[in-house]
Amino acid sequence: MYGEPPHALQLFFDVLAKSANVRTVLEVGCGDGRNLIELAKRGFTVTGIDLWGKEAVDFRAKELGLALNFIQADITEFPFETNTYDALISSEVFHLIERRFVDDLLARMKSATNVEGWVYISILTNLKRMFLETGEEFQYEDQPDYTSEEAKQLLQMNFTDWRILQLDIFHDEQDWPRQKGSYPVEPYHRSGDYVCIIAQRK
Repeated sequence: MYGEPPHALQLFFDVLAKSANVRTVLEVGCGDGRNLIELAKRGFTVTGIDLWGKEAVDFRAKELGLALNFIQADITEFPFETNTYDALISSEVFHLIERRFVDDLLARMKSATNVEGWVYISILTNLKRMFLETGEEFQYEDQPDYTSEEAKQLLQMNFTDWRILQLDIFHDEQDWPRQKGSYPVEPYHRSGDYVCIIAQRK
């Protein structure tokens, strides 16, 4: 549904592949399983958490002969930090999380990362959505609508005690959904700037 991983995330995959101590990966908000499938193909032991998509992701993994663990749960409530992992990913998720949950979620992700483990987070900022049919702009309620500067400061502040390999911004535009089907929202075009961090726990 969501196409190929963005360049920054592919770079993170390469970092993991070159890190001899990385075996286990947790994706916080794994969506359609794009990243879980890719990481499982690369031989990592992967776990994903999301409210939706378990049946489709499990079916796809079985079809490809891959092992993965999909936990169907709300990432703002599920205590994933009771386990630790060599790497954590949260890609294209934080623009959907209410601000009141964000600091706690970041703290728990850091807590769940092993020493010398890695974190990748991307936050979609300066977000604009327009219905394809009418051109009308719209927003979802209770979403944070970060600016790029806000997101950059948020990540810098939370990872000051980590080694930051990359903190970058890139622009992206796409139509949603990429595949035909029944969805709760009419097709739309979205544009925005992703603020991405790759950081290693000291």
